Amino acid sequence: MIFPALKTISLKQKIFFSVFVFFLFLFVLSFFVIFPAFQNMSIISAETKMTKQDLDMRMSSVADYENSIKNYQTVKSQIYLLDDFFINEEESINFVDSLENIADNNNVLQNASLLTENKEIKNFYSIIPIQISVSGSLEDLLSYLKDLENLDYYINIKKLEIMENSMKNISNKNILESISSGKNLVITADTFWIN
Repeated sequence: MIFPALKTISLKQKIFFSVFVFFLFLFVLSFFVIFPAFQNMSIISAETKMTKQDLDMRMSSVADYENSIKNYQTVKSQIYLLDDFFINEEESINFVDSLENIADNNNVLQNASLLTENKEIKNFYSIIPIQISVSGSLEDLLSYLKDLENLDYYINIKKLEIMENSMKNISNKNILESISSGKNLVITADTFWIN
């Protein structure tokens, strides 16, 4: 027999010894196999979370990039519309003609001055202030403002003054009669020109 001393040990001691060996085996197994596996699993879990966050961030930047490209394409396809709102220096006479036509259509006397000495140059456009003095009846001035607003050009009105008419030395009697009971309108605005 291999273990002759086992015959002298009582059944109670054998059971106690077996349970002790079983728990010792479980402890050794837990200490050397299960706990390191749990530690590795927690490390892998943390790395997985970091990788997921990194991928989410990259996917978000890809989506932002794709949206930016789409927005750029939309803007690029509509950039020609800006040409209609900005005044082209080669077509400045058309702008002046438009102002004169508005004045004629509304029976008002107009004097417009571009203040080129205050020209402000930007990336692809310039801002040139303009001062427009208009005289006529209040109804005609309001109609003039409405037509000015409906121009195809972008004009940013900075200051608008309406005052009693003080033009007494006008030689043309027809114009004098039409505006003598009217008002003066002084508009200070910015015009936008393509460089």
